[in-house]
Amino acid sequence: TPMRCSHAIASLPALLLLLYQSWQPSPVIAPPVVRRPQQLTQRAWQSRWAPAVASSHSAIRPAANTAAPSDPAATQPPLLSHQSAEARRAIAMALAEPIPPTGDGRRGGYDHQANVQKESDTVRHMLAQDGFEQWSPDPSLLPPQAPAGASMDELLSAVPRAGGIAWLAFGNSGATEMLLNWVHHVIALRKGHAMVVACYDDGLFVHLRRLRVPAYNYSGALPPVHFRGTPFLFHRMGFLKAMTIKEVLLSGRHVLVSDSDVAWAKDPTAELAAFAAAGASIAPSTDCLDAAADADKTPRGASPFMCGHSPGNTAGAVFNTGVIFLAASNSTVAFCERWARSTLKLETWWSDDQGVFNRLLTARGFYPVRAASSDGRLVHGPDGLVLGPLPARRFCSGH
Repeated sequence: TPMRCSHAIASLPALLLLLYQSWQPSPVIAPPVVRRPQQLTQRAWQSRWAPAVASSHSAIRPAANTAAPSDPAATQPPLLSHQSAEARRAIAMALAEPIPPTGDGRRGGYDHQANVQKESDTVRHMLAQDGFEQWSPDPSLLPPQAPAGASMDELLSAVPRAGGIAWLAFGNSGATEMLLNWVHHVIALRKGHAMVVACYDDGLFVHLRRLRVPAYNYSGALPPVHFRGTPFLFHRMGFLKAMTIKEVLLSGRHVLVSDSDVAWAKDPTAELAAFAAAGASIAPSTDCLDAAADADKTPRGASPFMCGHSPGNTAGAVFNTGVIFLAASNSTVAFCERWARSTLKLETWWSDDQGVFNRLLTARGFYPVRAASSDGRLVHGPDGLVLGPLPARRFCSGH
């Protein structure tokens, strides 16, 4: 049963994959409908690993006489003539990080590309049942199409630099259907002029441009299939994600970034603008599942599991990077740089960009949690950052 919160619904991907084996769906041509209009975001797919998957990856051992496959990105050169200088620099940094050797847990399923392709095809076949192969957005609800090699600033020309909020998503061809679902819901909120999708392979970039969806070419470092089971590629993705956010912030605009499995059912920009006006640097969603405890900002030493972000708490805050709002400032730009580089340099297979995000915000200077506003909705973070945890009743984490 999905969590009932006014912004989001969280689904269970493992259950979806199991049900897929016996499910015989009828094609639906119309775009999917959010069935609970009182909620704001719906998670269509949750990409966090289950513990059972983690244990299987930890058992990887070196294989004899196994030649390392070439970097999948290296066999798919990006459309360099249609890529900004900033994107080329980030791609070069990602590719400069060595591929882990055979036997390293970060390598994951890298040596079993047939299995990776099969998983990707299964997920995409399931998602395609929503009929998005037939859907295309109304061009009148989108901004004029920018040149293929446009910078982030050019792509967001319709968003004011002072106080404007850009809507950002990201992904590769393996997430096409989910990204189109994201695009559909953002356009339905009349925010098509403010959105941009960072494309991590040429196929998605070309496809979105064909639909006139604002697309930023970030291709060259990631394959076009699902790669969640290959940790070092997921680390690359987290690096590129943080660098993409940084580029939006450097353009002077605030940014609302969400994973491709988010479907926006209501417009949160008024609430987010209020967070920024009150002094929030970063407003992340959380993994808190107790909406009442999350709403209670009474100072106290402890809160329910994963809800430890209220004033006075001494442990237990868990932020979720599936939905984050960042206000444009020097401090958030510097934070994204640290986040990006730390994610790319991860030496453990079981961590990811979300783990780095939490470590950077809570490992020092956070506990005990100190209120940064009279109502306790804002709290102090490290390095002068002010955090505004997004209300769990309106912004679901994916759990």
